[in-house]
Amino acid sequence: IAGGTTADNGEDISVLQPLWHPHTGELFYISDESGFYNIYKTTTTTTTTKDSPQPAVNVLPMDYDFGGAAPGWSLGQQGFTFLKDGRLVATYTKQGQSVLVVANVTTAPGPATEVQEFGTDHGLPRQFGGIVAGRSTNDIYLLGGSPSTPTSVYKWNLDESPRAARILANSSTLSFSNDIISNPQAISFPTSHGKESYGYYYPPTNAQYTCQTEPAPPLLVKAHGGPTACTGTTFNANIQYWTSRGFAVLDVDYGGSTGYGRDYRRRLRKSWGIVDMPSIWSSKTRPIRSVCALTVEVREDSPPWEH
Repeated sequence: IAGGTTADNGEDISVLQPLWHPHTGELFYISDESGFYNIYKTTTTTTTTKDSPQPAVNVLPMDYDFGGAAPGWSLGQQGFTFLKDGRLVATYTKQGQSVLVVANVTTAPGPATEVQEFGTDHGLPRQFGGIVAGRSTNDIYLLGGSPSTPTSVYKWNLDESPRAARILANSSTLSFSNDIISNPQAISFPTSHGKESYGYYYPPTNAQYTCQTEPAPPLLVKAHGGPTACTGTTFNANIQYWTSRGFAVLDVDYGGSTGYGRDYRRRLRKSWGIVDMPSIWSSKTRPIRSVCALTVEVREDSPPWEH
């Protein structure tokens, strides 16, 4: 149905996650026609045909992706949903932190109104997704975590902000002192052909030790699987093991990763191993090596045939 307004017009557009509004019956979906995975709505009427479709409206026009960590090919992801009263709830990532958007999409024919944004200052975890509306008007369930908290199921209520979201279940019982937890910093760096890539830098962190013999720590460079997924910042024992032992880690969102717009994601088209690897190797040069590290090793989340 969404294809009548976008996919059938000859353009190379990705359409994801169709969802009917529970009150108005309007069709909402995610599309990258703006250059980013934004949320659109379209209204089907008795006069709507394939040759004369109703124009779709970008309800939250932003230069951010709403699709999720691996939209389109990873099952179970949903970048938006609706509260019991009909308000839209959606999430995107900005500078390594998730943002929850709540907006009115029923009282105006154009973009959303009464848009509110919530994050860690309002009790939400640093990174989250998989949002589901609860039975009561302002209850929201989500999957999330932080550099010190493994992926968990949270319950959060809009009325109780800034009270911290409550953990209902978690994926691991591992727990460590914050003195040895490295907090990632979102960075960008130049890569081949005058382009830019992104990643998260984890500095070595252990309050019990201080290196007094080397000017900078050794650096491990890590690439996520996918290939067009993106890395996350929830607790990762494979990263924290090294940072607590004096190593720095750079987790790279190489060219082709999700979360930085359509053009960045499409860099990997027919170029697996050609675009992504230069992004990774560029991270050991330029500012990273001169400021942070002395040596580099590449580590991967998954076998080479998955990249």
